[in-house]
Amino acid sequence: MAGWHDQFGRELHHDREQAVLTGPEFRDALAPTKSSPRAKKQNVLIFVHGFNNNFQESLYRMAQIDTDAAFNGKAILFAWPSKGDPTRYEDDKAASAASRDYLIEVC
Repeated sequence: MAGWHDQFGRELHHDREQAVLTGPEFRDALAPTKSSPRAKKQNVLIFVHGFNNNFQESLYRMAQIDTDAAFNGKAILFAWPSKGDPTRYEDDKAASAASRDYLIEVC
């Protein structure tokens, strides 16, 4: 994968962590810490990919949006099991519907 560059061609570097989290781990990751009390707001971007996007493509697109927008906060990919194939739309439709309740729980 090529590196990230700004509009002037300068290479951008980001220190971002990647992790697949359970529900409790996700809530802990977003919970305020002693250095970041609950009263202090933090920016969160939740990216939900469309059909015909596999996990790797979705992660790449989220990182691209995060970088292009110079987002200052936590970027979260909510991934559901897409087949990543336009001929499998009905499968993706069913998988996204089955994932809907989990998205509601996250938000």
